[in-house]
Amino acid sequence: MVEYYPDSCGIISDNGDFYGNTIVQYNSDGELFFLHKNLLKWDITHDNEITWQKIKSFTHDAQIQQTIFVKNDTGLISLDFVGDVELMDFRDNYGTIEDICNTHLRYLRNLPEFYHFLLFSHFAERRYLNERN
Repeated sequence: MVEYYPDSCGIISDNGDFYGNTIVQYNSDGELFFLHKNLLKWDITHDNEITWQKIKSFTHDAQIQQTIFVKNDTGLISLDFVGDVELMDFRDNYGTIEDICNTHLRYLRNLPEFYHFLLFSHFAERRYLNERN
């Protein structure tokens, strides 16, 4: 088991609220290992959208630790930490990883196979739409 708790990575809104959209996981040495973009998936991320601005974590000696889900001003659900927390700048610590991911995303979106994937996804989702209601 990794002794480092996951953190939340996200954006700071215009009114100063933190909206986490990605779970940050670390390896056994405490180094960044995996970014799980779980609340704002790649398929709905806009081209060049920057969603990894800040990482919010509980302090090492946190006495108060609460994880909450918040609906932001656009209606999206996000993850936030309440209690003894700290914020760090994503780019200052991990550079332009998200820019590199966005470059790959633009490349994939321009492939003919991506169009077929979207078309299939559209029809597959609507096939079961009536059964979910």
